[in-house]
Amino acid sequence: MAFFDVIIQFGAVVASAIKKETLDITLQVLGIGGIEENSEGEAVPQQVSYGALGLLSRPLPPDTSSGSTYFADVVCLKTSDGLLPIAWRDQRINAAFPAGVKEGSVALAGYGRGFYSLDLTSAASGARKANIHVIYCPYEFNSAGVPAKAHAIILDPTAGNESISITHGEGYQLALTKSDGLLAVLSANTFMRIKPGEFLMQAPKIMLKGNVYLGSQAEAGVPLLAGPASPPSTSIFISP
Repeated sequence: MAFFDVIIQFGAVVASAIKKETLDITLQVLGIGGIEENSEGEAVPQQVSYGALGLLSRPLPPDTSSGSTYFADVVCLKTSDGLLPIAWRDQRINAAFPAGVKEGSVALAGYGRGFYSLDLTSAASGARKANIHVIYCPYEFNSAGVPAKAHAIILDPTAGNESISITHGEGYQLALTKSDGLLAVLSANTFMRIKPGEFLMQAPKIMLKGNVYLGSQAEAGVPLLAGPASPPSTSIFISP
């Protein structure tokens, strides 16, 4: 046990920078004692950061705005010339999931409380469970950190609810569903639905500008004239 105490140490990232020659992300890492006020800890000013291939992240410096100190907490390998982070934790990123990450979920989260998650469906999809993909982008936070609005994209393969939806923070929604086809909803009385054999549109005001051809034989249309001059139609219905 004493051997591992020598080569492994907890630390804190207090600053970061970009190395001009290589564009590496470098970190200022303090031994865990160094993050506390008036205490001393081992310090490494320009530690190159290693991580998963293709995944780049640059931690924020410590934050004390809430009365508590939050920082990127790292487990480091002690080398002859530095503290090399090999594992990370930052409670400011964990806060993107106020109730914690769901069992079986994999997620990528950011400091702005947004995330991309892959959750499991509640029941099997065929022979096994599938993933529900969620991109969540909250904004307009109050003083307690609660967002008033959020954009979201959800890909849901749940049996009976197979859907793709895009939701705007103002409440507008565009969805592809198994039962309704393409559905666009902007308010309770303004929406559009397109599914095989049906195109439904409703709004207090609908404006069509240009030459408009209607009917089941639209390509053979003739100008609509008032009164008896217009031929009857079995495919156009007008509500007075």
